Amino acid sequence: MRVLLILNKVESKRTYREHILKAFKDQGWETRILYLSGDPSLSPHQRQGLKVDSLGFPVAKIKRFHGGVLKALYAYLKKYPCDIVWIHRYRLFYYLALIHLLNPRFRIVFHVVAGGIFRSPGRRWTFSLLRSRLSSLVVNSTALKREILGLYPGLRDKLTVIFNGVDLSRFSSGVSREKARERFGLEREGFLFGMAAAFRPEKNHLALLRSFREFKERGGRAGMALAGSGPLEGKARACAASWGLKEVVFLGALPYEEIPLFLRALDVFVHPSLKEGMPNAVLEAMAAGLPIIATDAEGVPDIFDTPRKIGYMIPRGSEEALTRAMEEIYGLSAEERREMGREARLRVEEAFSAQRQAQAFVELFASLVNRSSLRSSNP
Repeated sequence: MRVLLILNKVESKRTYREHILKAFKDQGWETRILYLSGDPSLSPHQRQGLKVDSLGFPVAKIKRFHGGVLKALYAYLKKYPCDIVWIHRYRLFYYLALIHLLNPRFRIVFHVVAGGIFRSPGRRWTFSLLRSRLSSLVVNSTALKREILGLYPGLRDKLTVIFNGVDLSRFSSGVSREKARERFGLEREGFLFGMAAAFRPEKNHLALLRSFREFKERGGRAGMALAGSGPLEGKARACAASWGLKEVVFLGALPYEEIPLFLRALDVFVHPSLKEGMPNAVLEAMAAGLPIIATDAEGVPDIFDTPRKIGYMIPRGSEEALTRAMEEIYGLSAEERREMGREARLRVEEAFSAQRQAQAFVELFASLVNRSSLRSSNP
């Protein structure tokens, strides 16, 4: 089996793809990673012993359709034939589908991890024309499956749901909560809500701050730690200051390696997002043994589809529901919250582990190649 993963640009940080690529390597599959832009020597995947290349295009050229990129991809696939091409971006699908018209020897697996990818009429039109070139469309939540089938019901046989996976070993630290709080300059004692997410509109930080203000006005005594950076961080900081929320601590963006330690410092993880695919931040908090409060954004209903009591799922956009959930979980005993956290970790183990996700991709890719081999041997 020869697998080619194509990405827009070199990723400096580790991602969920790492354990999937390792599973491919363990199968003895020849796996290559091709970046359209960037220095391949900076790729963390090269340290895994994988073959990594870059076409070396400037970032500006890969943001729009470019004939030079199409030509370079065609030449690369001719030089390095493969069985599966795994992509995550619509423009890459467009390039690969056009190449497939001339070179139909490979299978295209399009992995969609966020909603709205077919939001524009132009994309819907071109996808309708080229979707026959697709071997498999992978989504990470049932909400995305419904969204895509609503547009393209004929894709049902090519559509597969594979949930995101979390490396549970990252969240098994023996560090105490007090030591974790000390590392981030947080109060050693007291109740602490927290969130780790980029400060973007869809993450809804301002609603969280307003709900926390209301929680305080109703008598709640807790702190809040926010990890992340982004375009709305300054506005969030200004609002917290003007609303007198001295208990809110902004930690900025944290390195990948420090996220488990940050989660160890919290009592409850809060995620008021308006739009998702499958929120890794929520899964990581659960893997760390935290109860969660999360809106019913895409993917979250899949997480809560269990008899286990793992926290509170609330309607998107309802600040009153968010405040009430914070009050209710704050009013529980410490042991009740710990039990929720244990149940949350078990939920990840049973449905959202890195091993499960990797195995699902291995089985999918193998089935696509085997199915194609059977067709070619039975003309």
